[in-house]
Amino acid sequence: MTSFHSLKHIKSLQLSKFRQKYSQFIIEGRKSVDELIHSDYEVLDIYTTKRYYSAFEEHTNVHLLSDKEYASISQFKTPAGILASAKMKDEKEHEILDNERITLLLDGVSDPGNLGTLIRTADWFGITQIIGNESCADFFNHKTLSSTMGSFTRVSYKRGNLAQILNGKNSYGAFLNGEILSGINIKTPAYIVIGSESHGISAEIEKHIKNKVFIPGANTAESLNASVAGGILMHDFFNKIK
Repeated sequence: MTSFHSLKHIKSLQLSKFRQKYSQFIIEGRKSVDELIHSDYEVLDIYTTKRYYSAFEEHTNVHLLSDKEYASISQFKTPAGILASAKMKDEKEHEILDNERITLLLDGVSDPGNLGTLIRTADWFGITQIIGNESCADFFNHKTLSSTMGSFTRVSYKRGNLAQILNGKNSYGAFLNGEILSGINIKTPAYIVIGSESHGISAEIEKHIKNKVFIPGANTAESLNASVAGGILMHDFFNKIK
């Protein structure tokens, strides 16, 4: 029988301060848990209802919960029926590499759903290094992780000083006064900068971007969603330098 203390601990990991305190996080959903198990993350415990128990009972530290018990620790209005806890990776595993073909830099992407979608899209295009500044959403927020659909296990997400990282780099960012995207000559290693949902790329970071690009459209909407703009840029860069 799973103890009240164990369930209380899992529940606490919904909050950032406890994730940082214990260096642990939780992920919920059948696909996400399966991706986690087959990744290089250290899985600690799996909590599941009867719905998924038979598929995961061979793993160590699997706990069978009643629907009521599971609902008490679920992060979703409609509980997924399975979640897992895991250890965060050490900071030394997140050193910034200068030889990646494409690196994605995020300047104030504060919406967890957008962050997760950008991570998932980067994974699709084989981009494994993503760096966000302090004003970005929490990587281990459950909305972020859920939006990645398991892609968080295949990318390296780091916190960093974007201004310092961009110094002397082949950097590209979307602006209304930039050169049309189709005409851009891309040099690698390339650094794509995505700005915040509300304000775009900040003035501080804009000063360090060498190449301003423009994503043409029908000019009916004021702007593009951050994750959509990022997806367009990643697709274009992927096809130009693959």
